[in-house]
Amino acid sequence: IAKAGVLAIIRTVFFTVGADVLFGTWVQTALLFLCLLTVLMGSMMAYRDKVFTKRLAYSTVSQISYVLCGLFLFTEAGVEGALLQILFHAIVKVGLFLCCGALIFLYGKTNVDEVHGMGRKMPVTFSCFTLLSLSLIGIPPTGGFISKWYLASASLESSLGVFAWLVPVVLLASALLTAGYLLSISIHAFF
Repeated sequence: IAKAGVLAIIRTVFFTVGADVLFGTWVQTALLFLCLLTVLMGSMMAYRDKVFTKRLAYSTVSQISYVLCGLFLFTEAGVEGALLQILFHAIVKVGLFLCCGALIFLYGKTNVDEVHGMGRKMPVTFSCFTLLSLSLIGIPPTGGFISKWYLASASLESSLGVFAWLVPVVLLASALLTAGYLLSISIHAFF
C-alpha cells in the first residue's frame, strides 16, 4: 500500500508531464531536496522510536524516499535503482514485520527495550531479523546493497551539480542510522 503513491508519481511524472520537461528545472531540485530530507527524517524518527512497529513504519518512510529519489533523478539508471529498491524493500520489510509479529504474538513484547535475551528464546527469528536488517542497511551482497548501489551510481553519473554527490552522502548517512536502529535490536536480543 505504501508503494501505491510511488506508482501514482511514476504515472504523473513520466507519462503525463515527462521527465525531459522537468530535468534540470527548479522542480527537480525541490523534489530531490525534499526526498533527501525525508530520507534523513524517516531514519532519525525510526532511530528515536522505541515501539517495534512504529520503528519499522518510520523506516518505510525513509526507504520509500530512496525510491522517489531514484525516480526524481530522471535517468534510466535512477529508475532501475528505484524499481530494485521497491522489490527488495518489499521482501525485506515483510520479513522484518513477520519477525516482530512473532515476538509480539508469542511473548507480547512490543517495545525495543524488551528484547534483552530474546535471541536465546527465539534464535531463528532473531537470526532472520538480523539478516533482513543487513539487507535493509545495504550491506554487500544483499539486495538492499544492489539497489542502493544503483541509486548512488545513477546520482554520481548525473549532471545535477550538488545532488550528484549529495545523494550518495545522504544514502550513506541513512544506512548508518538504519544500522543503529536495527542492529541494536539484534545486539540486545543476543547479548
